[in-house]
Amino acid sequence: DGDTLMVLDITNAFQHTIRTLDRRNVYITLGPRQLEWFKERFPPGTVPEDDGTGYVVQLLTEFQGLHEAGKQWYVLLRKILTKKLGFKQCPEDPGLLRLLRPGGQRMNVAISTDDCLVAFNCPEIVQLVDTTLNSFFEVRKKEGPVLSFLNLRIIQSAHGNSIDQTELILEYLHHYFSDGERVNPCADFWDDNLEEDLYNSAILEGNELRAVEKENRGSIRHHGGKWQHICEWSRPDLMYFCNRLAAFNLSPTRAAFGQIKKLYRGIAGCFHRPLFYPCGINLREKSTLKCEVSVGLYKEFLMSNHLALFADSGERRSLYDNKAIGCTITTLAGTATDWKSSTLRNQHTSSTDAELQTYYVAARAVVQMRPIQNFLGSKVEGPVPIYEDSEPTIKVVNSTNPTSRIRHIATYASYSHEQQAVGNSTPIYIPTSLQLADIGTKNLGRIQRTRLFTNMIGFKHYPPKDSDHYKSLQLDDYHKAFRQDE
Repeated sequence: DGDTLMVLDITNAFQHTIRTLDRRNVYITLGPRQLEWFKERFPPGTVPEDDGTGYVVQLLTEFQGLHEAGKQWYVLLRKILTKKLGFKQCPEDPGLLRLLRPGGQRMNVAISTDDCLVAFNCPEIVQLVDTTLNSFFEVRKKEGPVLSFLNLRIIQSAHGNSIDQTELILEYLHHYFSDGERVNPCADFWDDNLEEDLYNSAILEGNELRAVEKENRGSIRHHGGKWQHICEWSRPDLMYFCNRLAAFNLSPTRAAFGQIKKLYRGIAGCFHRPLFYPCGINLREKSTLKCEVSVGLYKEFLMSNHLALFADSGERRSLYDNKAIGCTITTLAGTATDWKSSTLRNQHTSSTDAELQTYYVAARAVVQMRPIQNFLGSKVEGPVPIYEDSEPTIKVVNSTNPTSRIRHIATYASYSHEQQAVGNSTPIYIPTSLQLADIGTKNLGRIQRTRLFTNMIGFKHYPPKDSDHYKSLQLDDYHKAFRQDE
């Protein structure tokens, strides 16, 4: 997902156009055993002629067609792109490919199963690829200002590219709240007052669990999985909630279901929050990260427009494991392209220990992301900044040798220092009030969460109100609440 968003962002820097490609029915090809069983179960004439999309049949295996179908499709597509067309595959991410041709013609492709997101800069290269692919199989192509890709709505214009999953979020809200039910939006996604209840509540089992799941229209796994998908693609403000809720997948309690309802009420007040990647941003320059820390008082910070990471660790919140949560956020042109939030593996003796481990995760991410950026045509020059709000952590990274007091975290410190020494990444101090990664490590209040989140999603670059992009993106709904007009 992060690499796909990176393609969308870099597209603006090179003034590329986006389109999608899709191959239908990749996985429903029946093998000999399945075909033999199918003919026995459904004799000729018992199943109406169809294109394969009008009905679903049970197969001998629980897979949709052959277990090897996914690999077979990927191998075929890769051979066509690399052998026939001359695409180069990204060593760090095999799902990314590029094609360079004389005259500056360029095409970047991000593959997700049987769907492809394509960015190109001239129609000739598109015609070549279409002709070659259609000689092997039928491909559905979609072009235009508004596209759909993996539950994402992508809108492209001269102002930039935007993505959102508002339609899917509204579908989730309509499914959870009954028709005609009055919804009272709340400011938070997680209730810190329920921490003791979460720890002390008895685990639900049997009929009691089924009754609570019916009341909440699904299990904790069901709701957690849905919102994890949304979080991974378009809503980094849900990282903390998804991380904490996952701890109750195998031990559901009433308090955990209470947190689910809290989330739905929180999302109901801010269901439309698109990510926006602006056009015309010089990646070699810097932009201002600005945040209102109190009424009328602003803090500003100059951050890199090119690849940059934010790393932070929060306090130990959960009474279950007493472990901290670490978060890293990757930005390009000032907008987030990748975000990760996870519970750290060890219990830490100090906040610096947790911060250093999170910085280590960010330094490792740079090792992968830097060559991907270069592969896509946006060369990263100089060390990648990792913005850190812990001065002791920065001192440890800058130190040449670990002292006796940090030998228990010497691996994290030594690796981070080595990456700085070779010029791959470097720590830069950022005030805590501007630390974007805070949003994934703790349950921030509405005001602080909104301040950080609007900076992450490129809010300051949103298209002007009189533009077609603004209207297509339905930004008039930005401040609306779910069922506000009902």
